[in-house]
Amino acid sequence: MSEVLFSATAAAYSVACVLWLVYLRGSEAPSLARAPWVLGVGVVAHVLRDALRWAVEGIAPFAGIGPTLSTLALVIAASMLLLRRAGPRVDVLAAFALPVALGMLLGSRVSHSGGTPSGATFIVHVVANTLGVAAAIVACAVSIAYLLLERQVKAKRLGALFRRLPSLEQLETLSTRSMHVAIPALTVGIITGHVVAARAGRGAGLPWQQLFAMATWVVFVVLAVLRALGAWRGRRAMLGTLAGGAALLLTLAIYAGRG
Repeated sequence: MSEVLFSATAAAYSVACVLWLVYLRGSEAPSLARAPWVLGVGVVAHVLRDALRWAVEGIAPFAGIGPTLSTLALVIAASMLLLRRAGPRVDVLAAFALPVALGMLLGSRVSHSGGTPSGATFIVHVVANTLGVAAAIVACAVSIAYLLLERQVKAKRLGALFRRLPSLEQLETLSTRSMHVAIPALTVGIITGHVVAARAGRGAGLPWQQLFAMATWVVFVVLAVLRALGAWRGRRAMLGTLAGGAALLLTLAIYAGRG
């Protein structure tokens, strides 16, 4: 049953993403109307699958990098449904975020699980990192939409993207708000990660992958400072967000590869 639900989740995320992409390319509205429902089915199947694994196989949502990637994919997908309340045309941003969620879902199959620390600090560490990464991925999805839309505006070729994406101002606001969630959450994740490592007897030195994670966090903090000072706006800020997001995904890939 778990495998059936996994396949249903992956299929629903894929179909929803395709429907939104078709709509962005200029298709008629029916694809837009169906996409949230398909994504909703995928989210429900995802929740049922992870709950079933926890109840039957004893694999908790954060029991290792594999289950954590699955939980992270679920949070990203669910956040796309919640974004519909942020304003008109915002839900189409799922076309840029769902491929990442799908990749994380598929990656959770080949990653190791089990043998993880326990305790309240570890739970806070993983939950904070999950929230922070999900918010950063949303910010990256917004950045991609911004860059594509800006390209059309500068070229004065206002096609389907101009009519169906939020305005540049709305996208910049969404990006800023997403990073306002991501940076504090990742900060908590970094601090609690040090505490967990110290309690596990690894306080004498930081592993290189943890140093890489800290460097990624620094990128986001520097970007936030530059945006707050007004030094980086618009295109520069979006490119910086994408650079930080790429480093973040690379960090996850490193942890997943090492199990």
